[in-house]
Amino acid sequence: MTRLTAVLVTLVAVAFVTLAAHDATSQARCRGRSHHCRPSDPRSNRTVYIAQTSRGSANGSDCANARSVRWFNNPADWAPRAGRIRPGVTVHLCGGIASPLTVHGRGMPGKPIRILFGRVARLAEPVCNPCLDMTNAAYISVDGALRGVIENTGDGTGVRDHAGARRS
Repeated sequence: MTRLTAVLVTLVAVAFVTLAAHDATSQARCRGRSHHCRPSDPRSNRTVYIAQTSRGSANGSDCANARSVRWFNNPADWAPRAGRIRPGVTVHLCGGIASPLTVHGRGMPGKPIRILFGRVARLAEPVCNPCLDMTNAAYISVDGALRGVIENTGDGTGVRDHAGARRS
């Protein structure tokens, strides 16, 4: 099994576990709605949208107005106040992201920080080292939404940055 396959299998497994672990209030809020139901209402400042570069007004209210990866990676934007990434917030990834993401905060029991892959979101870099750094993170949920992808685009047999198989 290549590292890319292992990463994809791990992401899918995390997505299934995360989907199975949604809290009852999120399920009740979405019950009877289409598959586009968001567990968090962006108007309540509980969802922040992130894209590779900022878009529109860059206020994070939706993918058309997404904040940038640079904003996500700034420790000052992980703070316990409105408009920042904090416990109970969903970080919705929009489109292709080609830069590493670094988690700088922690959720808390009953209020995890959720990183949600949007419909066409993917983390793709020639060499992920790592693509998503969660060092010292706690109560963080990564939800691939059954379609999230994290991939090393330059790693594999016959590819420029092939790292070779590693045994543990």
